[in-house]
Amino acid sequence: EALQSLELENLSSGMDLSVLAGLTGVTDLRIAAGSNSVIADLSFLSGLTDLETCAISGVFQDLALPDLGGLAHLKQLRLSAADASSGTLDLAEIQNAAGLTDLSVQAYSSALSAVALPPLAELSALQNLEIRGPISDLDFLAGAAGPQTLFLDGSNASGNRLTDLAG
Repeated sequence: EALQSLELENLSSGMDLSVLAGLTGVTDLRIAAGSNSVIADLSFLSGLTDLETCAISGVFQDLALPDLGGLAHLKQLRLSAADASSGTLDLAEIQNAAGLTDLSVQAYSSALSAVALPPLAELSALQNLEIRGPISDLDFLAGAAGPQTLFLDGSNASGNRLTDLAG
């Protein structure tokens, strides 16, 4: 029987995670790299075709999500950037995760310049969105059918809580 749940903790900084791409049967992935461990590449995620829930925390430095279009089962994605994170957290490819219902991004690092979100109009299944970190604008909400619950806590959108946006 294939491995379905994988939890990795206290990883070494810069550890090559590409080997994880071959674990196509994993449905639940949790990576807690540690407060000083740099995660530089998430490209392995696109190989985890059965993935349903994913939570990754660590130090992100100019990190971009890979294409998530092949992850048809992905429902929940949680990213948590440690204090030492810097640069930009680019979430442009999140728009290809059509089945995503729950997205949470926590990025409080003062050296992180922005959390870059694409327009969420393509994510019609999105029910819950939580963004904590440097948000430069709310353009990503344009044309969004959901989410039902939205929580924003950032430098330019502090403490706003909106519910039932879709009506």
